[in-house]
This record gives sequence, C-alpha cells and structure tokens, in this order.
Amino acid sequence: MRAEPKGAATKSKYVTKKVKQRKKQTAPQQTAKAATEATIESATPPNAGVVKRLGAMVYDFLLLFAILLVGTAIPSLIFSDMPLTATPGDGEVVTDIQQTISSNILTVYLCTLIFLFYGWFWRRSGQTLGMQVWHLKVVSKDGNKPSWGQCILRCLVGLISIAAGGMGYWWVWLDKDNRSWHDIASSTKVLQLPKPPKKKK
Repeated sequence: MRAEPKGAATKSKYVTKKVKQRKKQTAPQQTAKAATEATIESATPPNAGVVKRLGAMVYDFLLLFAILLVGTAIPSLIFSDMPLTATPGDGEVVTDIQQTISSNILTVYLCTLIFLFYGWFWRRSGQTLGMQVWHLKVVSKDGNKPSWGQCILRCLVGLISIAAGGMGYWWVWLDKDNRSWHDIASSTKVLQLPKPPKKKK
C-alpha cells in the first residue's frame, strides 16, 4: 500500500480541523437565528376568526349605509330633471333607456364609494371603525400596509365571498391560516390584535 505524502497528510488534518471549527462557530449562530425567528413568530398576532370578522362587518355596514344614503341623495337632488314639487301628472317622462343609463351610473358611483370607504381606512391604518372595535387589522402578506391594488382586489373578491352565500368567509374555518377568499386573492391577512391594557385609575 502506497504511503500518503507527509505534506498531504498534514494538509488533510488542517482542512478537517478548519471544518470542525466552522461547524462549532455556525451552530450557535443557527441556534440564535432559530430563536430570533421563533420570537418574531410568537410576537406576530394570529389571524382573526370568522365571528369577529362578522362583528366588524355589522359595525361597518351601519356606517356605510349612512354614507351611501347621503351619497345617493346628493346627486339625486343635483342632477334630477324632475322638480321637487312635480307629480306624475305634470307630464315629466323618463324613458326606459334613460332609466337604465341612470341606474348603471348610480351603481358604479355607489361601488366607487364602497371601495373608497374601505380603501381609505385600510390604507390609512389597516382598520375600519368596526375593525377598531373588534381589534382587527388588515395588512399585506409581509406585514406592511396593503396597496390600493390589494384593497380594490380585496373588495371585489369580498363581494364574491358574500354573493356565494358567505362561503368566502366560512372558508376561514377550512384554511389552516384562517384566511378568507379575499385574503388569499389579495395577498393580505386580517390580524387579531391584543386588547390594549386598561388604564389605571
């Protein structure tokens, strides 16, 4: 059997020693990194459940209903051709085509108000008034404020979630991360924030 040159054997031992030293240095670093990640994960609020989401929706619906009521009354008073004192016998006639156009414009107008309502709150603080009451907050997947594009997509899919018999919301019970359809589609999530500590008297 051919003997290994002395220089090669020394070099091999040196390399082995270096590898062991690196492993010893890397192990504490990996442990510290894992501990940091675990701390961050434990500090992140959990995703909200269905009940509190629906509770926030009820609060927001009451406010949104008042906004849409005022929002509908204003253009009706400004753009209506019929005098306030007019009666059907005054000869004021609106054709079916005009009614259809007016209806479509009104629908787009009201949808825009809804998007602006939710988008403004979500972009500003991640919370509507109802969400503040229930300690909920909308954030993007990376934890930052959602973009306008995410807000619009969230609203659109949210309407689909409701139109599907609420299935988009019940999906929270099936998803392991408590995400609804609009959470998944818009790459956002709804966090359940901890209650603020009570002020001492």
